[in-house]
Parts: sequence; structure tokens; C-alpha cells
Amino acid sequence: MKIQKFKKKIRTKGSALFLAIVLSTIALILLGSLMLVWWKFTQAAFPVRTYSSLREAAAGGVELLVGYISNRYFDEMGVGRAPRGTRALTSSNAYPFCVEVLLRFQLLGDTRQFNNPVQICYYGIPGGSIPGEMLGGVAYTGPKTGKGEVFALNSTAYGPQNTLAIVEAVYVR
Repeated sequence: MKIQKFKKKIRTKGSALFLAIVLSTIALILLGSLMLVWWKFTQAAFPVRTYSSLREAAAGGVELLVGYISNRYFDEMGVGRAPRGTRALTSSNAYPFCVEVLLRFQLLGDTRQFNNPVQICYYGIPGGSIPGEMLGGVAYTGPKTGKGEVFALNSTAYGPQNTLAIVEAVYVR
């Protein structure tokens, strides 16, 4: 009789342990999902970085946004829409279509945050007409492949005591 009660206790403890592991795994996944959602909606799409000089901050803004362009974050510009986190500078049917991204940065040894507005203009495909119009030819590659699209970037970093640094770049994807 004692052996059967002992086996039943082991079986009950084993199932309770298994249930605790399953529930804690579900809670961990749920907590991770909530943290991801919180980070996505509360953090800026473009992070605050620290630079050693104003010129480095302006160049860093261009480099950051070139990474976003190459990862296809700004594909909506090809159809005249401003991506999330940007502000349209021109109307949706204007050529070129331009948006502005306001980046924030810090300088090394300074706790203040400074502005770095970067203007991005989408010029479409070289040799083509206004974006959205079909181009002819055998070697045509459209916006779906992303080959040959031209973006112009203008980064102006504003620093302490009314200083500024400007970096302009052209990026072809």
C-alpha cells in the first residue's frame, strides 16, 4: 500500500514539474513578445548615437540612412509615400520625392542631445522619366528589383554654440 502511494506522489510531482516548465516557457515567450512590442513602439526608429565630432555626426547620419536604404526601408518613396518616422518635404507626385528624417545624436563628453535632420530625395532610375512611368528596353530593371535607384542625401548636424557640419551624398542601390 505504501509503495502505490509513493508512486502516485512521484507521478504527481513529475506532472507538476512538467506543467511548471511549460507555463514558464509560455510566460517567457509572452514577456519577450511584450518587450519587443514595447521597444518597437516606444524607441525611435532611428537610435541616438554618440560621436566624437560634429562632422562625424553628419557623416554618421548619412551612413545610418544608407544602411536603411539598402535594407529597403525607404522603398515607399518610389510610390510617393513617406516611410514611418519620416516627414514628407514634397507632395506625393513631385519629382524628386523628398522626405526628412530627424536624427538625434550626442557628442562625446556632452550629455546634451543635438539635431541632425537628413533629407533624402528619391530620383528613381537614371535615364528614366518620372518614377511610376514604365520604361522600355530589354535591360530595364524596375523598382521591384531595386537596381539603379538613385537617392540623394543631405545631412546637417547642428552642434553647440551654433556650429554645424554638412555632408551631402548620392547613393545608388
